[in-house]
Amino acid sequence: MTHPQQPTPPGQWKPAPPPRKNRWPLIIGLGIFLAFAAFGGILELTGNSDDDTSAGQDTTETPPKDVPDYTVVSKETEGNQRTIIIEVNHTKNLDLIFEDAIADLTDNAGYIVQLNCTTGATEHVDNRLANGWYAIGNIGRATTGLDDGETKFEINDGRSCPAT
Repeated sequence: MTHPQQPTPPGQWKPAPPPRKNRWPLIIGLGIFLAFAAFGGILELTGNSDDDTSAGQDTTETPPKDVPDYTVVSKETEGNQRTIIIEVNHTKNLDLIFEDAIADLTDNAGYIVQLNCTTGATEHVDNRLANGWYAIGNIGRATTGLDDGETKFEINDGRSCPAT
């Protein structure tokens, strides 16, 4: 015969101790988070340095390149595309002119730079010496097909300026 379980007499009853909490996953997770935060902070501090005098690097400045004279005759905006038309009276260092023309651009857009000769054009056709493309941001990427900050520059062979 089985007897029903008898309650503990008063005065001897104690609550069961709470189960031990395993804190190791929390401690490990916190340690990993702090390690990544410290690593990110170090990268932020070293990546934004205006001082390029890191150990072992040559600190001599590159002399500025002589950009030939040019004239920006128009800047057009059509949607997310910007077109800059430049006129020159020579064929020297057209790539430097392109680089100089895009140096201060900041709009998130796709840029087309057209370099034309001041002579040799007709009413409907330019004497195009070169074309350049430049992308800033995702919109620039979508407009030009280039990655953010990427450029493409092509000189049209066989062109002369002044036109002969």
